[in-house]
Amino acid sequence: MIPYRLVAADDRLFITLGNSAPVLALDPATGEIVATFEGTENTQEIRYLDGVLLVRTKAGRDFD
Repeated sequence: MIPYRLVAADDRLFITLGNSAPVLALDPATGEIVATFEGTENTQEIRYLDGVLLVRTKAGRDFD
């Protein structure tokens, strides 16, 4: 399975920088980290739907 760990939405880039790294929100124009989402380590999938960031981790926990 290819992980979905990069999403561009609402002037933000949501990404993980490694398999066990947390999800980050970046300013795509500058590359600056604007938010770090604690508890999202080991993310397998990131989705963005109707203004809600959805994260699926290996632990099976969902964050929004």
